[in-house]
Amino acid sequence: MIIKRRKGIELRIVAASFLIFAFLSSGALAQPNYVSGYVIKKDNDTTFGEIDYQEWVQTPDSIFFKEKRGAEKLILKATDILGFYVAGEIYSSELVTIDLNSQKARIGSGHVSLFQKSIKKKVFILNLVKGEALSLYLYKKERENYYVKEDSSYIELISNEYVLQNNGKYLVVSTNKEKFVQQLKKLHNGCGDLISDENIYYSIDSLIDFTIECNDFLGAKKSYLYTIPKPKLDHGIVLGMGISNFKIPLDVGEIDYSSTSYFTFGYSADIILPRGRKKRKISAQLSFSSLKAKNSERYEATFFAGYCSEPPFNCQILHNQSFEESTVALSFLKLNIIYSSKFSAHDFSPTLLAGGSLGGLLYSRTNSQFETKVFREENGSRTLESVITGEEDVYDPVDFTLNMFGGLGFTYKKFSLSFLFEPRLLKNNIVPYQSFYTNLKIVLI
Repeated sequence: MIIKRRKGIELRIVAASFLIFAFLSSGALAQPNYVSGYVIKKDNDTTFGEIDYQEWVQTPDSIFFKEKRGAEKLILKATDILGFYVAGEIYSSELVTIDLNSQKARIGSGHVSLFQKSIKKKVFILNLVKGEALSLYLYKKERENYYVKEDSSYIELISNEYVLQNNGKYLVVSTNKEKFVQQLKKLHNGCGDLISDENIYYSIDSLIDFTIECNDFLGAKKSYLYTIPKPKLDHGIVLGMGISNFKIPLDVGEIDYSSTSYFTFGYSADIILPRGRKKRKISAQLSFSSLKAKNSERYEATFFAGYCSEPPFNCQILHNQSFEESTVALSFLKLNIIYSSKFSAHDFSPTLLAGGSLGGLLYSRTNSQFETKVFREENGSRTLESVITGEEDVYDPVDFTLNMFGGLGFTYKKFSLSFLFEPRLLKNNIVPYQSFYTNLKIVLI
């Protein structure tokens, strides 16, 4: 079979340019987010200014501070100051014991000593509750380390599980998982009597509740209470435009439709994640798209149709079939699940996007002008028997597709603009198998 096929214009150049731009954006376009705050110097002097607040998911090792806008930027570590305040959060600089194990650590094979691997270091710790009787703090890196302060001493609350391998079996050792409960029961102020093993957990919510209850029980005042960020929801309409390459299978082979543009309309619901609220969110976007495309190239194929029904029986019947002026109409729904992460908390910082899509083909119709020539071939020579011309409509059934995508986005107030690239579908080559599209989302109140 001989097929003359059009070489479609693929989106490789667009995809490569996009990836380079996204890589450069991660460093070059990430911007600081200076907001009002203050630092407490070692002489207890409070200096007001601006701090680069990045809605830290992990406790920062250092901060950028300016006494006023346009002033020189200072890099301050826990060893340089007593603490700082920014965006409703208070950090103290303290010498504390830091557990280097994860809360469920794999420690290898054999009988290994289960002593904590801890170091003492001066770091910033987040104030969760500041009370006259009991205070609570958090230091978070690979794991969460909680501390309570009774009188003037800091107590590291210990909670660990260890996974070890012994004689080919994995064992979970939970010796230290509830150790923090015993530590709290031994507090000098008597708040340990408020604890039962069932009503306290090694989590920020549970430990804050206990610390508040302890101060209330003793009639002690609380000077500060950290507000735990909660997930936030928003939603909006989505308007978009896409460019796709796709193929339609016909008898003569696959017809390429390259750089076909289409419009989309849809709805988006977003869950903005608690920590890093300005930086991380998960979105579900449902959109409808409809497109029409035309291919004027000629597709031709010659194939064996059978042997002659009359003597001599060794002759062959060949069909030469050609299609031209092929037009396709598609309509489909698409559900995108998108994870987005901004390079910084600044309003104009770019956002890295990644996710997957589930597409449903609602309607597919391919209309082609065809010509079929019937040849009789005998002893190497061909004789034209007949010519059939006409028009053919091909309807494809409803089907579903899966795909992965990546992209880059920008947000300004209620508007967000995203650029997404889908490399190829994992199933079904009817709907667009390679796409680059941009969506404008408008947040609704």
